[in-house]
Amino acid sequence: MTRRPCHRPTQGRDGDRSDRRAVVDVRLARLDRRSPAEAALVREHVQEELRLADENRLAMIGTTRALAKHRKATDAAIIEVPDSH
Repeated sequence: MTRRPCHRPTQGRDGDRSDRRAVVDVRLARLDRRSPAEAALVREHVQEELRLADENRLAMIGTTRALAKHRKATDAAIIEVPDSH
């Protein structure tokens, strides 16, 4: 059976992501010290980056699930093939 490389648990990654987003939220709140146009531009840029990150994360979840499914099918096929020796 193929083993996955060791990765951090999902809870750890989710917590890290939440922590990073909390920092971003605080920094975005501090944008009020900038001009309204500059603050709006930075907010728009950061929100788009967050949206793209969420979209990519969801796509990667689907890819990981598909790979796991194919890995199981491959492992099952390898077990079913009789040894010719």
